[in-house]
Amino acid sequence: MYSISQVSEQKYRVLSATFSEAFNAPIDEQNIFSEGQPQHSHTNTPIDLDGRALEDRPGNDANEVPETFTRIAEQLEQSFQSLIEKDLIVVAGDERWLQIELPSEVLFSSGGVQMSEAAAAIIDDIAMTLINHNNVIRVEGFTDDVPINTVQFESNWELSTARAAAVVRQLVNRGIEPERLAAIGYGEFQPAQSNSTEAGRSKNRRIVLMVSTRNRLRPDAAQVDDLIIAPTPSIESAAEDVPLVRGLERSAMDEARAWLSDRYPEAALIEPSGETEASAESTSQ
Repeated sequence: MYSISQVSEQKYRVLSATFSEAFNAPIDEQNIFSEGQPQHSHTNTPIDLDGRALEDRPGNDANEVPETFTRIAEQLEQSFQSLIEKDLIVVAGDERWLQIELPSEVLFSSGGVQMSEAAAAIIDDIAMTLINHNNVIRVEGFTDDVPINTVQFESNWELSTARAAAVVRQLVNRGIEPERLAAIGYGEFQPAQSNSTEAGRSKNRRIVLMVSTRNRLRPDAAQVDDLIIAPTPSIESAAEDVPLVRGLERSAMDEARAWLSDRYPEAALIEPSGETEASAESTSQ
């Protein structure tokens, strides 16, 4: 991960060794990633806050890094200098994404999703930095591989997603348009480092805000509909002008059960448990 924050000469030398390691160049320094295998950025050249390349390598164009990312990084540096210097907030990026990474311990208590006052203030300041830009933001939650099974969360999937959603809610509360946001949980399945040590597990428990160069999270529903491949009508149905789409004669759940019965006849012998007339009359959410 390539730091975008201002660095001292000594810290720059450490970062240079890291870059050399990432590019398989020979270095004398000890491999600082010995605890595990980090995820590599798509960027081949690190950038500083002015958008200039820290290293000149053939085929790399630092001008590809969007000016928006440079401005956001500058504002984050001003707001979180002390936390960035302690690697409690890490800003990294390439020509497509700007990553703002925070350890889960900065935001949440162990196994929890409620943010402290300080954590909420951090997200508020990030929101104030991002609010004037149109970039979409994926908020991603990650955990270590220690299993969780509580009343609230049955697995790390639920915990990581709930934490991402909590950050999204805070961003929305501070004025970020909901259409720009997505909450995604990866559980323990996208580790940044090995889970074999406590240091690695601590690094894996994180929240990452992925700021995109795009201004849309996904295609419009209408665009997706255009890609749907409809069944080719038979000659008879075409002649009779039978519509390809009809209204459901039964509820969606009944349609699903009918499919299940046709697909797996033996399943029809198993009655759904815990169903009452009241539940049948309830509306969908």
